Amino acid sequence: MRRFLYILPLLALLTVGCSKDPLLVDDPVEYLTPEPDEYGSLRGFRDVHSLIKVDYRYHDCSTQGMAIHGDYAFVFSNKGWCRIYNLNRKTLVCETILASFSETNHANSAQFGPTYANEGDQFPLIYISECNGKGRCLVESFDGTTFHPHQTISCWFRATEWFVDKEGKRLLALQTEASTGMNIYFFPFPDPSTEEVVLTEEDLLDKWHYDFDYRHIVQGGVCGRGNLLIAYGYADTDRGVHVIDLTSGNLVEMDLRGSLNEEPEDVDFYGNSLLLVVNGNNGIYEIMKLLP
Repeated sequence: MRRFLYILPLLALLTVGCSKDPLLVDDPVEYLTPEPDEYGSLRGFRDVHSLIKVDYRYHDCSTQGMAIHGDYAFVFSNKGWCRIYNLNRKTLVCETILASFSETNHANSAQFGPTYANEGDQFPLIYISECNGKGRCLVESFDGTTFHPHQTISCWFRATEWFVDKEGKRLLALQTEASTGMNIYFFPFPDPSTEEVVLTEEDLLDKWHYDFDYRHIVQGGVCGRGNLLIAYGYADTDRGVHVIDLTSGNLVEMDLRGSLNEEPEDVDFYGNSLLLVVNGNNGIYEIMKLLP
C-alpha cells in the first residue's frame, strides 16, 4: 500500500419539458492568468465562468454527478434524476431518470466507460456511484430515451465513489475514513458482459491513502490525461479539485475558493476544457482551458 500525505444529434430523446432556447448565463467573470497554471502534469489557463444555469433543487433534490460525451452533459440529481444538456448550443434537451432511481441512489459521481452495450449505440455505458446504501457502482446504458440496467459492481466495503480509468484499463473505488482521509483502491476493469461483479481483496492491484480534514471532503471525479481529478469541499468550506497523478500518486490542489462560492460536485473533460458542476444555480462552470 502506498501512503501519501499531500503537502447527435440525440436519437429520439424523451423531451419532457425541454427548452429550445439557450439557457441564459451572467456575463462571465474571468480569472485568466498570464502564464499557464500547472497542477502536476495538468497544464492550462484558469478561466472560471458559468456556462449553463442549472436549477440545483431539481424535484427538490440536490445536483450531484455529471458525465460528458460529445457535446452532451448528463447532469444527475439525488435519487437518479437526469437532465441532458447540449453544451455547444447551451440548451436542455432531455429530462429523464436512471433505471436505478431510488431513495438510496445519490448519483454522486458519473463517468462514461470505454464500451457500449450494443453495436451502434450513440452513448457508451455510464458508471454511476450510488454512494449511499451499499455504495455500489451502477452501470447503465442509454438508448436515447431511456436508461437500462446493465451491470452492478460491488466490493467488501461501501465505496463513496467509483472512477473509470480508461487509459489504465482500471476501475478505482474510493473509500473515505470518517472525514479524515481517503483510500483509493485499484482493480482491473471488470468485463462489462458480466451482469453482477463482486470485487474481492484478491482482485486488488494497489491501494493509496491520503490524509486530509473535513474541509476537503471528496465529491465526484473523473480520470483523464494521466490524472484522477476529484472535486472537493462545500460552499462554506474549502472548495476545489484534487489532481492526483495516476503514475506517481502525487496530489496537488486546484484551489477555487476565490473563483466560486458554491459546492463543487463533479468534474469532466469537454474537448480542451475542464468543466465543473456545482450544487447551485450557476450550474456548469468552465474552470480551465487545458494545454496539450
